[in-house]
Amino acid sequence: MRDMNKIHSSIDHPEGRLLSAYKSVAPIGLWVGRLDHLAWGQSSNLFCYFTNVANDQPVRLAVFSNNLYRPYNSKAKWGFDTPSLLGQHFKISTGVSRSNWPTFLTAKKCAAPKAAC
Repeated sequence: MRDMNKIHSSIDHPEGRLLSAYKSVAPIGLWVGRLDHLAWGQSSNLFCYFTNVANDQPVRLAVFSNNLYRPYNSKAKWGFDTPSLLGQHFKISTGVSRSNWPTFLTAKKCAAPKAAC
């Protein structure tokens, strides 16, 4: 049984096989995603596993400790290192880094699933 109050590492995550379907390929710009899973990376990062609600695409994005586990441009007082965020919907903004990886720029909690974003 999954402990909803614990964030597992990406190596020993109980949903490890399922997480392999999530790729580091994200739409560029604004989109709405549901936070499905969280997993600690091997450095000071946290992987956030979202489903793009527009097309059910699984997307993996990373946040880092030096930004308090928030997206790069976030001014939110909360970070994604909070398991209680699982299942919530977010309006997400992503870009592309110089090394061609998705850049998690902002995330705003939606008031209600999909419609209120």
